[in-house]
Amino acid sequence: MNIPDANSGLSRAETRQNLMEAFLKLTETQTDAINNYDYETILNTIKQKQNLIEQINLINLQSKDESPEDNEALRLIEGRTRELMARAIVIDDANQASLKQQQAQTLEKLKLARQKRATHTLYRGKNVNMEGILLDQKK
Repeated sequence: MNIPDANSGLSRAETRQNLMEAFLKLTETQTDAINNYDYETILNTIKQKQNLIEQINLINLQSKDESPEDNEALRLIEGRTRELMARAIVIDDANQASLKQQQAQTLEKLKLARQKRATHTLYRGKNVNMEGILLDQKK
């Protein structure tokens, strides 16, 4: 392996690590957005994360023949990148669980609203108007 190849491999590894750090920050931003029911930010972070994943995959394809065992600096960078990825996966799994829980709560509220409407119809009849139900669009 000649020196320019080693340097370009090291440069790709550093770029991949920087992209993974950005991915982790976006995942943390997504956690805040989920907790604040800010679905526009959630969707934006998903798009940005998808873009980062595509960039990382491209770098992985370019450096698939490189082995970090030959280069200590490359091995350290790869180890740090794996740590960042593991942290991002843990946070992302928690985010997905939170979103599923919020979805279940929203579906339960809709089901309850439908049941109340059906009960109201039984007691008052179909032709009597019922008060409106406001739903928070963010939830």
